[in-house]
Amino acid sequence: MATQVQTAEVDAALGTPTPKLLGWFGGYPGSGMSVSPTAFGHPGAGGNTGFADPDSGFALAVTKNRLVSPTRPELGSARIIEREIRDALGLR
Repeated sequence: MATQVQTAEVDAALGTPTPKLLGWFGGYPGSGMSVSPTAFGHPGAGGNTGFADPDSGFALAVTKNRLVSPTRPELGSARIIEREIRDALGLR
């Protein structure tokens, strides 16, 4: 029940349709955590993130000591770390 989408309306702060579950976001393309619709977590402030994807068995948490968001989300450290780990594990 906790991972069922409650709404996927446009988020006022993000300006994009965002699946919201009970207490966290769901995965979606461009989310900064996972494109998988089974993923859940939260892309936090300043480029921090934490999420799990039950379908792939992959989970990641990245915390930073400097809260800066990249000008382009795909260049953020959490995204780069996620891509590198997924590539190394063959998870795409």
